[in-house]
Amino acid sequence: TATPETCPGDNDGTIDITSAELNGPHFSLNGGPLLSTPRFTDLSPNDYTLLVSDSLGCDQEFLLTVDAAGEVLLDLPETITIVLGDSVTLRPQTNLPTGTSLISWGSTLGDTCSNCPTLTLRPSAGTTVVATLTNDNGCSATDQTVISVSEEDPFYVPNVFSPNGDGVNDLFRLFPGPGVERIMRFSVFDLHVFMVFKA
Repeated sequence: TATPETCPGDNDGTIDITSAELNGPHFSLNGGPLLSTPRFTDLSPNDYTLLVSDSLGCDQEFLLTVDAAGEVLLDLPETITIVLGDSVTLRPQTNLPTGTSLISWGSTLGDTCSNCPTLTLRPSAGTTVVATLTNDNGCSATDQTVISVSEEDPFYVPNVFSPNGDGVNDLFRLFPGPGVERIMRFSVFDLHVFMVFKA
Protein backbone atom coordinates (compact mmCIF):
# COMPACT_ATOMS: atom_id res chain seq x y z
CA THR A 1 0.00 0.00 0.00
CA ALA A 2 1.35 3.43 -0.99
CA THR A 3 0.58 6.41 1.23
CA PRO A 4 0.93 9.98 -0.14
CA GLU A 5 3.18 12.57 1.42
CA THR A 6 1.54 14.59 4.20
CA CYS A 7 2.15 18.11 2.89
CA PRO A 8 3.66 19.44 -0.33
CA GLY A 9 7.44 19.08 -0.19
CA ASP A 10 7.47 16.85 2.89
CA ASN A 11 8.65 13.80 0.90
CA ASP A 12 7.38 11.54 3.67
CA GLY A 13 5.35 9.06 1.62
CA THR A 14 5.43 5.38 2.58
CA ILE A 15 5.01 1.95 1.02
CA ASP A 16 3.84 -0.88 3.26
CA ILE A 17 3.69 -4.57 2.27
CA THR A 18 0.95 -6.35 4.19
CA SER A 19 0.67 -9.76 2.46
CA ALA A 20 1.10 -12.73 4.84
CA GLU A 21 1.12 -15.40 2.10
CA LEU A 22 4.81 -15.10 1.26
CA ASN A 23 7.49 -17.41 2.65
CA GLY A 24 10.41 -15.50 4.18
CA PRO A 25 10.12 -12.56 1.80
CA HIS A 26 12.62 -9.82 1.12
CA PHE A 27 11.83 -6.53 -0.56
CA SER A 28 13.65 -4.22 -2.91
CA LEU A 29 12.53 -0.79 -4.10
CA ASN A 30 13.66 0.54 -7.48
CA GLY A 31 16.55 -1.92 -7.74
CA GLY A 32 17.88 -1.25 -4.27
CA PRO A 33 19.17 -3.87 -1.82
CA LEU A 34 16.87 -6.66 -0.59
CA LEU A 35 15.51 -5.88 2.85
CA SER A 36 13.46 -7.94 5.27
CA THR A 37 11.48 -4.94 6.58
CA PRO A 38 8.16 -4.63 4.70
CA ARG A 39 8.08 -0.84 4.90
CA PHE A 40 9.75 1.97 2.97
CA THR A 41 9.55 5.51 4.35
CA ASP A 42 10.49 9.10 3.48
CA LEU A 43 9.54 8.66 -0.16
CA SER A 44 9.05 11.58 -2.53
CA PRO A 45 6.04 11.58 -4.89
CA ASN A 46 6.92 9.22 -7.75
CA ASP A 47 6.33 5.83 -9.34
CA TYR A 48 8.15 2.94 -7.64
CA THR A 49 8.91 -0.64 -8.65
CA LEU A 50 8.66 -3.03 -5.71
CA LEU A 51 10.40 -6.40 -5.99
CA VAL A 52 9.20 -9.13 -3.61
CA SER A 53 11.45 -12.18 -3.38
CA ASP A 54 10.68 -15.21 -1.16
CA SER A 55 12.94 -17.93 0.19
CA LEU A 56 11.98 -20.27 -2.66
CA GLY A 57 13.41 -17.90 -5.24
CA CYS A 58 10.07 -16.69 -6.53
CA ASP A 59 10.07 -13.02 -7.49
CA GLN A 60 7.16 -10.69 -8.08
CA GLU A 61 7.21 -7.07 -9.17
CA PHE A 62 4.61 -4.44 -8.38
CA LEU A 63 4.27 -0.88 -9.66
CA LEU A 64 3.19 1.53 -6.92
CA THR A 65 2.68 5.30 -6.93
CA VAL A 66 3.29 7.65 -4.03
CA ASP A 67 1.06 10.64 -4.71
CA ALA A 68 1.92 14.25 -4.00
CA ALA A 69 0.00 16.05 -1.29
CA GLY A 70 -2.66 18.47 -2.44
CA GLU A 71 -1.57 22.09 -2.35
CA VAL A 72 -3.21 24.39 0.20
CA LEU A 73 -4.29 27.65 -1.45
CA LEU A 74 -5.21 30.90 0.30
CA ASP A 75 -5.79 34.20 -1.47
CA LEU A 76 -6.51 37.69 -0.13
CA PRO A 77 -6.72 40.98 -2.05
CA GLU A 78 -3.33 42.62 -2.32
CA THR A 79 -4.65 46.01 -1.15
CA ILE A 80 -7.94 47.43 0.17
CA THR A 81 -8.81 51.11 0.68
CA ILE A 82 -11.59 52.19 3.05
CA VAL A 83 -12.84 55.51 4.42
CA LEU A 84 -12.07 56.30 8.05
CA GLY A 85 -14.86 54.85 10.18
CA ASP A 86 -15.83 52.15 7.69
CA SER A 87 -15.46 48.46 8.48
CA VAL A 88 -14.20 45.77 6.14
CA THR A 89 -14.80 42.02 6.17
CA LEU A 90 -12.02 39.84 4.77
CA ARG A 91 -13.19 36.61 3.09
CA PRO A 92 -10.18 34.70 1.73
CA GLN A 93 -10.49 32.41 -1.28
CA THR A 94 -9.34 28.85 -0.61
CA ASN A 95 -9.46 25.46 -2.31
CA LEU A 96 -10.53 23.65 0.87
CA PRO A 97 -14.17 22.89 1.73
CA THR A 98 -15.76 25.00 4.45
CA GLY A 99 -15.23 23.48 7.87
CA THR A 100 -12.19 21.39 6.91
CA SER A 101 -9.58 24.02 7.78
CA LEU A 102 -8.60 26.59 10.37
CA ILE A 103 -7.77 30.23 9.60
CA SER A 104 -5.82 32.33 12.07
CA TRP A 105 -5.60 36.11 11.67
CA GLY A 106 -3.30 38.82 12.89
CA SER A 107 -2.63 42.46 12.04
CA THR A 108 -0.03 45.12 12.71
CA LEU A 109 -2.64 46.92 14.86
CA GLY A 110 -3.08 43.90 17.12
CA ASP A 111 -6.30 42.44 15.70
CA THR A 112 -6.32 38.65 16.12
CA CYS A 113 -8.74 35.79 15.65
CA SER A 114 -8.19 32.03 15.73
CA ASN A 115 -10.31 29.53 13.84
CA CYS A 116 -12.29 32.29 12.08
CA PRO A 117 -13.40 31.84 8.45
CA THR A 118 -13.62 35.64 8.05
CA LEU A 119 -12.32 38.72 9.85
CA THR A 120 -14.19 42.02 10.27
CA LEU A 121 -12.29 45.05 11.50
CA ARG A 122 -12.58 48.86 11.58
CA PRO A 123 -9.02 50.16 11.55
CA SER A 124 -8.31 53.77 12.50
CA ALA A 125 -5.07 53.69 10.53
CA GLY A 126 -3.45 51.67 7.79
CA THR A 127 -2.63 48.09 8.70
CA THR A 128 -1.37 44.83 7.24
CA VAL A 129 -3.48 41.74 7.92
CA VAL A 130 -1.97 38.25 7.72
CA ALA A 131 -4.05 35.07 7.43
CA THR A 132 -2.76 31.52 7.84
CA LEU A 133 -4.84 28.56 6.67
CA THR A 134 -4.16 25.09 8.11
CA ASN A 135 -5.82 21.88 6.95
CA ASP A 136 -6.46 18.64 8.83
CA ASN A 137 -2.97 17.33 8.00
CA GLY A 138 -1.27 20.39 9.45
CA CYS A 139 -0.38 21.81 6.02
CA SER A 140 -0.60 25.58 5.83
CA ALA A 141 -0.65 28.54 3.48
CA THR A 142 -0.24 32.23 4.34
CA ASP A 143 -1.29 35.42 2.57
CA GLN A 144 -1.66 39.06 3.53
CA THR A 145 -3.52 42.21 2.54
CA VAL A 146 -2.64 45.86 3.12
CA ILE A 147 -5.56 48.04 4.25
CA SER A 148 -5.26 51.79 3.63
CA VAL A 149 -7.51 54.23 5.49
CA SER A 150 -8.57 57.44 3.71
CA GLU A 151 -9.36 60.47 5.88
CA GLU A 152 -10.57 62.70 3.05
CA ASP A 153 -14.04 64.31 3.07
CA PRO A 154 -15.20 63.34 6.59
CA PHE A 155 -18.66 64.79 5.83
CA TYR A 156 -20.63 66.53 3.09
CA VAL A 157 -22.07 70.02 3.64
CA PRO A 158 -24.54 71.46 1.08
CA ASN A 159 -23.64 75.03 0.15
CA VAL A 160 -27.21 76.22 -0.59
CA PHE A 161 -30.77 75.54 0.55
CA SER A 162 -34.13 77.24 -0.01
CA PRO A 163 -36.38 77.37 3.08
CA ASN A 164 -39.43 78.62 1.16
CA GLY A 165 -41.80 75.77 1.97
CA ASP A 166 -41.99 74.31 -1.53
CA GLY A 167 -40.79 70.91 -0.32
CA VAL A 168 -37.49 71.11 -2.24
CA ASN A 169 -34.27 71.67 -0.29
CA ASP A 170 -36.19 73.34 2.52
CA LEU A 171 -34.02 71.80 5.24
CA PHE A 172 -30.33 72.26 5.78
CA ARG A 173 -28.45 69.34 7.27
CA LEU A 174 -24.99 67.85 7.46
CA PHE A 175 -24.14 64.44 6.04
CA PRO A 176 -21.37 63.01 8.23
CA GLY A 177 -19.27 60.14 6.99
CA PRO A 178 -18.56 56.97 8.97
CA GLY A 179 -15.42 58.55 10.44
CA VAL A 180 -17.44 61.22 12.29
CA GLU A 181 -18.64 60.06 15.70
CA ARG A 182 -19.99 63.36 17.00
CA ILE A 183 -20.34 66.98 15.85
CA MET A 184 -19.23 69.15 18.75
CA ARG A 185 -20.22 72.57 17.36
CA PHE A 186 -22.00 73.85 14.27
CA SER A 187 -22.47 77.47 13.15
CA VAL A 188 -23.97 79.11 10.03
CA PHE A 189 -22.87 82.55 8.80
CA ASP A 190 -24.36 84.78 6.13
CA LEU A 191 -22.46 86.51 3.35
CA HIS A 192 -21.54 89.34 5.71
CA VAL A 193 -20.05 86.87 8.19
CA PHE A 194 -22.84 87.35 10.70
CA MET A 195 -23.78 84.24 12.63
CA VAL A 196 -27.35 83.24 11.89
CA PHE A 197 -27.39 79.84 13.56
CA LYS A 198 -25.42 78.02 16.22
CA ALA A 199 -25.81 74.55 17.71
